[in-house]
Parts: sequence; structure tokens; C-alpha cells
Amino acid sequence: MCSLLREVQLDPMGEKHKCLLLQEQVLATLMRIENNIRRHRSELKEIRRYLSKGREISIDKIEARRAKEAIEWHSSRIKEYQLLLITFRSIIDGLAFTYLDKWDVKQFAFKECSGFISEKSGLKFELKILRLAFSLDNVALLNDLTNCLRHGDVTILSKGRRLFVEAKSGRRKDARANRQESKLKDIVLYLNSGKSDRFHAVGGQEGEFIRMPIHGPELNHMDDLNAVIASARRSPEQYSLVEVERGLHYLATYVADPKALRTLSGRPPGSLIISSINQLKYNGMGYYPFSLSIRDPGDWYDFCSGKLMLVVAVETKAIEDKLSSHGISVNITGDWGSYPVTLTSKGSGEEPAESLVGGHFFGRLFYEFLSLDWMLEELVYRRDHQLD
Repeated sequence: MCSLLREVQLDPMGEKHKCLLLQEQVLATLMRIENNIRRHRSELKEIRRYLSKGREISIDKIEARRAKEAIEWHSSRIKEYQLLLITFRSIIDGLAFTYLDKWDVKQFAFKECSGFISEKSGLKFELKILRLAFSLDNVALLNDLTNCLRHGDVTILSKGRRLFVEAKSGRRKDARANRQESKLKDIVLYLNSGKSDRFHAVGGQEGEFIRMPIHGPELNHMDDLNAVIASARRSPEQYSLVEVERGLHYLATYVADPKALRTLSGRPPGSLIISSINQLKYNGMGYYPFSLSIRDPGDWYDFCSGKLMLVVAVETKAIEDKLSSHGISVNITGDWGSYPVTLTSKGSGEEPAESLVGGHFFGRLFYEFLSLDWMLEELVYRRDHQLD
């Protein structure tokens, strides 16, 4: 499936028929996984019902222990299958980021995940729309097959236009349908106009959200990432650690060996921000998917299975040195849920100006392997071009 995704990525319009084929394959897989979850849930229900009869019938300690072990096993299997659902959806996330701008996709990601697609009453109607779109030489995505498109049911790209469809097979709209339509319209209005006051407060900050472009072409280290992975795969020690730019380190390892982190040791406490990328792969926060950034399908499979481990480490001193050269002091709060970085402009005779850096933007260093230097330059530029 990931090989098929790569073919679409290299020629999105020429291989768009494979876009539909891949969605059909993932849909069938998700349904099988959901059926397995149902089976385990049913077994759990029966075991708990059996244990609840302990007051009515005599259940010895051995039987009770076996029942509890079975509960743990079924619960563990359910969690594993739920992670598999996210993993397979990340393949279709790759299609979303192939056909849509990544800065647009973020707006659709912040919503609770939908339930089982095999239980959705409108699935047949949505599939009809999906297949009709392709038959008319367009491209379409079934949103419930993704982790990132959580608003709307079908996304269609037709003659340069993006159409976000809320599909309802019934003739009447209930309150839920009206809310879904209203939220979708709010997002589209924001994407088209660049501003909105209809979003929920982020990090406790109320007011109008204004969409601003980055001031220069994005720089990332995805080539370096894939080179580090290939080096680790070939290495007799099965790991590779590279400083891809000053203060930014990538580690790829196929072994859980402390030696892999040795070159990062000996630094003052608190001088490193270390992120295990494997722990990020199930977050689904609208970032560029690992199914695209890890280019070799075999490497991506190893990453999903846990055989390949990736770590990104950032030296806080590199951040401080870069920003201090522009008269900015930095405080890394670690509050990743809202604003992990606070910037304060140094000035004489004037009250220092403070800027907050959102966790989602700063998180792109780790999720999307952005250049640290590029990100800091972007923050400096934004500081110098504050809105009134």
C-alpha cells in the first residue's frame, strides 16, 4: 500500500486512478480490523458477565485468575488493533497531503476521531459520491479513511477547486447536521479569507485568528532523515547519529542500545530537547505524515512496527545563540499543549515586547523534520512584522 502511495505522490494526476484503488484497499482493511475489535469486545463482555455471576455460582480462584488474564489479553489486542486503524489511515493521510496544501490540512484535524466506518449509515452514499467523482475525471478522498480530515465526509478536487462535501442521504437535516455544516463553512471561510473569529480559543487566547504566509520557502531535512535511516540499516552497529545542522541531531537505530546516544551525553542538564519520533506516530494532529516523509516503504514498515526507532534532539543553546544575535531572549517553558516558547525582545527605555510560539508550529521541528535555522529565522521575521 505504501508503495502505491509513493507512485501517486510522484505523479498525482497521472496516477489518480491509483488514488481510488488505494482508498478501496484501505477501506477493506479498516473494516476487517473493526470486525476484529468487535469480536474481542464481545469476548470481553462475555467474560465480565461470567465473573459477575460469582455471587450466584462458585468460581474458584484458578478460574477467576484465568478470566482476568483473558480480560487483559483481549484489552491489549483491542488497543493494538486501534493503533493499526491509525496506521492504515496514515497511508490515506499521505494522499491528503499529496493533493492538498499542508497548511490547509491542519484546520481539518482538530476534532475527535469518528467512530467505526463500517457502522456508518451514510457510507454507501459517500462511496457513491467518491466513485462518481473519479468517473468524472476528478480526484476525491473519503475523509473517514484519514486521521487528518475530520470535518466533512468527502473532499473533491475538480478543475482547480476544492469541494468539501457533507453528505447526507436523508431528506431532513437534524441539529447535528446543521452544526457539522456550520463548522465546515467556518473552516472554508477561514481558508479563503485568511481570518476568522469563530474558532475556539487556543491556549486561552481569545480573538480573531489571522492566517499569514511564511516569508520564505520552507527548508526541511527529509533528505537527511532518509539518509540517516539508510546509514543505520547498512551499519554493522545498526544505528546512525548525525548533526544535520548546528544544534539539530537525527538518530536512527534498529537496536535499543545506549551507545546510540553516547555522542549526546556529557552536555549540561536541560540543554537538549529530545523527542522520540516513534511516540508521535499515533497523535494525528494534522502534521505531514510519516508515510510520506519516510520514503522507502520497507523503512516506513519498520518504523510502524517499532523495529526502526527515530529520535530528534535539539540543543537549546543553539536556539538561544541564534535569537540573542537578533536581540531576542528565549524562555522554553515546555508547555507543549499551548505555547512552549516565549520570545522577549530586548529594548532600552521601552517595555520588552513578548511573543508566544505555538506548540503546533514548534512541533514541526520533530513531526516534519524542519530546519531549526529556518524556523528561527521565521520567528525573527514574524517578530519584526507584528500586526498592530
